[in-house]
Amino acid sequence: MTNEQKETVRRAMLKIYVEGNPKGREAVIEEAIKSIQKDGATAFKWIYLGVKNYASFGDQRFDCEYGMCPRHGSIVFSIGRKNRHGNDVLGSDEIFALEALRDFGTMESPEPNTRDRKQCNLFAVLRRMEDLQNNLAHYSTAVNAVTVESSL
Repeated sequence: MTNEQKETVRRAMLKIYVEGNPKGREAVIEEAIKSIQKDGATAFKWIYLGVKNYASFGDQRFDCEYGMCPRHGSIVFSIGRKNRHGNDVLGSDEIFALEALRDFGTMESPEPNTRDRKQCNLFAVLRRMEDLQNNLAHYSTAVNAVTVESSL
């Protein structure tokens, strides 16, 4: 993935989230892409697209209002907006990120502090890269602020 493509995915990550393993759930990703293409201003504004798992029934499609969850089972994969109350219009960046997820993001990676919830590898890696860059900037500032005096 080129730096320009990584930057496109980073911009998309500011507006949308994807949680869970996308493997085998490409139909939900396709519907998310179609929702953005149809109307980027209202896509995922009131509901997130989800998949739940309950008992031995396996994956079941379960789109739900934000803040709500199914009575039975738990959401194992979801796509939604980070800021539902803003005026952000979803567009080509978000479509590119979802297409990359559909085509290349089938590996899973544990996300810290989420009790074994899985985050799409593409998004998890880029989020970790941002954290490391922020830490580097913080440590660089701290090192530059230190003065060393000779005791000789």
